[in-house]
Amino acid sequence: MPVVPVAINGSYNVLPSGARMPRLFRKVSIDFLTPVYPENHTYESLKNHVYTQLENHLADHMKKA
Repeated sequence: MPVVPVAINGSYNVLPSGARMPRLFRKVSIDFLTPVYPENHTYESLKNHVYTQLENHLADHMKKA
C-alpha cells in the first residue's frame, strides 16, 4: 500500500498561532504528491524519502509565491 504525501499550504493564514477563531475566505492549497511504495525501503529510508519530497514541493511552492 503506498504512502501518499500531502502538502498543505496556507493553513497558518486561516488559523494563526494564538487565534481563537479562524479567518474565513483565506486561500489554502492541498497538494497530493506522488505516492511512495514502501517496498525496498526501511522505515528510515521511507521517512527520509517522503520528507525530501515534501521539502522540495514546499520550496518550489515558496519560490512561486
